[in-house]
Amino acid sequence: MLMTGPGGTGKTHVVRALKDVMAHYGAAHQIRFLAPTESAGALIDGMTIHKGLGIKVKSNEKGKGNRKLGEQLQDYSVVISVTNRTHLREEWRFVEVVLMDECSLQSCEIMSEVDSTLQFANEKPHLWLEV
Repeated sequence: MLMTGPGGTGKTHVVRALKDVMAHYGAAHQIRFLAPTESAGALIDGMTIHKGLGIKVKSNEKGKGNRKLGEQLQDYSVVISVTNRTHLREEWRFVEVVLMDECSLQSCEIMSEVDSTLQFANEKPHLWLEV
């Protein structure tokens, strides 16, 4: 499902209705709401992508060559610790649907990390809903 539209058209109301329907049918544990920022997460009663999936971004000691740290993507790596992996599997094992707010603003790299992390978490692909 792809839901687009300018601000004020009711996208957040649809998200809340979806949450209510899932709860009504006893399936609230099967859906998670993620967003790139805390403020976007708060609007959909969700959490940030990084917090929700236990993804930590680690910077290398210094940038490659003569560049400053952060000028290139190679200066960073994504870390998911063994402790986080155990917790991740426990937390996400029943999740069937992931609704991600502001998905179109995410880079291909973070979407790939999210997808890999979710597949690891419950050993199957997810249904993605973009808002």
